[in-house]
Amino acid sequence: MISDIGLPDMEGSALVRAAGRIRPDLPVILVSGYGEGNSLADLSRVVYLRKPFGAVELLDVVASLTASGPDASGVAESA
Repeated sequence: MISDIGLPDMEGSALVRAAGRIRPDLPVILVSGYGEGNSLADLSRVVYLRKPFGAVELLDVVASLTASGPDASGVAESA
């Protein structure tokens, strides 16, 4: 799943938790232009990607999640 952290009716972290109750092994990429990645440390299987990022960077993160399996987690900060 790929989602922005800032959503109109729900925080991205709440979306991740709700989706995790349905599918606990779902890998997630949360994106934001703000430095919110550190507050997501309690969410397993989540990668934080800071905007702006390019297509290659997004593809690299997706590839690392699919190669690592459902337990992959971490923070990816764009340069």
